[in-house]
Order: sequence, then C-alpha cells, then structure tokens
Amino acid sequence: FKAFAAKIIKVPSQKMGWESKDDDGHLGKLLRSLLIDLQAKFSSDDEVVVKEARERFDKFLADPLNPEMANILPAEYKSAVFMIVLKNATDDSPYTQLMKLLDVVETVAEKKIVYNSLGFAHTNELKKKTLEWCTSGEVKLQDFFYPIGSVSASGAKGLNLTWEYLKEHFHRIHKMLESASPSLMAAVVSYSASGFTTDEKASEIEEFFKQNPLESISRKVSQIIENTRATAKFLKRIKTSSDFISSLESIDS
Repeated sequence: FKAFAAKIIKVPSQKMGWESKDDDGHLGKLLRSLLIDLQAKFSSDDEVVVKEARERFDKFLADPLNPEMANILPAEYKSAVFMIVLKNATDDSPYTQLMKLLDVVETVAEKKIVYNSLGFAHTNELKKKTLEWCTSGEVKLQDFFYPIGSVSASGAKGLNLTWEYLKEHFHRIHKMLESASPSLMAAVVSYSASGFTTDEKASEIEEFFKQNPLESISRKVSQIIENTRATAKFLKRIKTSSDFISSLESIDS
C-alpha cells in the first residue's frame, strides 16, 4: 500500500515542489504542506525526497532563530522534514540536534513540532529513549503526551513499543497524572492503544484495562476497543474482496 500511495502522490508532489510561489494563494500553500506531509509518510525512502529534506534540515539547524529560515523550512511542513530526516538517519546526530533545538526555540508551538517528530527516530532504542524522557518529568505535563504520540505514529513497531511501554510503566504514569485532568491520561491511552488492527489485540487491550481500570476515561477505553475490532473486521473484508483488489490494480496500471 505504501508503494501504491507513493505512486499516486508523486506527480502532484513534483508539480507543487517545495518552494513557495507568488501565485500559491492560501489553497496552494495548504496543498504543498499536505503533499510534503504525505511524502513523509509514504515516500520517505525516496532519494530525491530525502535529499531535499536533509538540505533544508541542515540549513535550518545551522541558524534556527534566523527569521530568514522561514523561507528554507516553513512551519507548515517543518515537522514532515524532521520526520523524513529522522527516519533516514545513519546515526543519532539528527535526534541529538532536535533535542538541543528544544533548548533554543522560544515558543510552545515550535517545541510541539519537535515533540511530534522525535518518535520517528530510526532505531527502537531512540524511540524508547523518547518514551523514557517524556515520562521522566522533564517535559511539562500539558505537553508530555506529544512525544508518546510521535512514537506510536511512527509505524507498527513504534505503536507496539508504545503499547508495551504503557503496560510496563502504567502505574508510574498513572500516579504521575493522578492530580491532573483525566484528559491527559486519555491522551496517553489513546496514543498508546489506538491504531491496532486485529481482534487479538483488541482482546489484549480489553483484558489489560479490566485488570487496570480507569473509571474516569472508561468510555475512551471502550471506544478504542470498539474501533480496533471494527478495523479488524473491515480489513478482513477487503482482504477477501476480489473487487477491491481489482480496483486497486486497475488504478495502479
């Protein structure tokens, strides 16, 4: 599916490019941002995409507070560029650079861009390091769940890692949030348990929260379980649908 999606977005992405144009208008700007976000998701292994992202990343990190950097790396697709670079890193340096950037940027919005990117690091060790860091107390409570969400959003391995981390550290995280708004625990659970696609995983989540009930967000937990089972049912149906497979093949051709 990833290759199929990459093929669909390739031509419009090439047409829009990465540079803003005088005639972009509001919709043109939104379309470019959307296409670069999609490239981060489906074309992050494309050499041309990686090269463009890395060049902009390096220029930006050389002088991140320079207002002119907004032309090199606009805010609307900064996170996508960070993700692409982190996914394709050959060492820990891009991750380290982004962690240092958190001490430099001046606004919450800029920090959130970094938080939402860190989980896309190229190794499970760095993904786990992100989870450990953001639940250590170093990140403000109102923000700590963003890095958790970035790990789970980084792919199947990231989602599994996040879920296993929540199970292992559930009581510590729950205690950390005992005086906070229930919405924070809801965010942690949602990021850690949403996105699975099998009945087996739905049953595992259900059993875990039977053993570790969260009364204040019980409806959220139920919704996650229901959505997981609905997704599993849908996937089973389309996998056995010859019409669906044929329609994809006809588009691909």
